[in-house]
Amino acid sequence: MNIVRKLRDSSCFDRYAFEILLAIEILMSFTFLGYIHISPISITFAYIPILIAGSLFGPIQSTIAGFVFGAASLYKASASYVLPADMIFSPFLSGSPLNSLILSIGTRTLFGLLIGLAFAWVKKWKYFHIGFGVIAAIAPKLHAFLVYGAMGFLFPEFGYDALTAFHFSWNDVLFSIACILAVELVWFIYHQDLIQNIKISIDQQRYHRYESKKMNLFFGIFELFILSMEIFAAIYFSQRGDKTNY
Repeated sequence: MNIVRKLRDSSCFDRYAFEILLAIEILMSFTFLGYIHISPISITFAYIPILIAGSLFGPIQSTIAGFVFGAASLYKASASYVLPADMIFSPFLSGSPLNSLILSIGTRTLFGLLIGLAFAWVKKWKYFHIGFGVIAAIAPKLHAFLVYGAMGFLFPEFGYDALTAFHFSWNDVLFSIACILAVELVWFIYHQDLIQNIKISIDQQRYHRYESKKMNLFFGIFELFILSMEIFAAIYFSQRGDKTNY
C-alpha cells in the first residue's frame, strides 16, 4: 500500500512519463526492437527502459519495470516458435513451473531493484554522472550474471552458469555504449528547462479538477494507443513466427 501511495502522490508528469516507459518496455519485449536472435538462446537489451526508470525516478519504478520485463519474457517464452533454450523461461514448457517463474520474473525484478538502488546511491555523489556511466556500462553484464546464474542453479542441464555472463565479445561493448548513451541522453533531455516547465505546468493541473481530468484523459488515450500498437506488433510478429530472446 505504501508503494501505491508513493506512486499516486508523485509528480503527475513523472507518473505519465513512467507509464510511457513501461509501454516502451512492453514494445521492446514483444518486437525485434529489444532482441538479437542467436541460437540456442536469444540475447536481449530490453532492459534499457529499466535503466532509464532507475536513473530518473528510483528503485520502486525500476523494480516495477523489471517485473514487467520478466512477465513479458515469460509470455513470449510460452509461444510455440521460441528458440529451444528459451523454453525454460516458460512455466508451461519447461517442466519446472516455479523455477521458470524465478528465472523469468524473479531475476528481472531483482535486476530492476538493484539498478534502482545503485542509481539512488550514486545520485548522492558530487560527480554523479560518472556513477551513472559506470552503472549503465555494467548493467548488461549484471543482467546476464543474474539470468545465467539462475539458469545454472535452476536448470544446470543446459550448461549455463554465472561464469557464462563474463564471456567477452565486442557486442558487450556495443551494449554498454548503448546503455550509457540512453541513460545520459534521457537524463539530459528530462532536465532541460522546456521539459521542466512542462512538468511544472502538468503538476499544477492536479489542483484543478477539471484540467486534471482532461490531462488524465489525454495521457490515457495516448497510452491506450501505444498499447494497441504493441498488441498489433505482438500479433504480427507471432504470425510471422519471429523468434524472441530473453
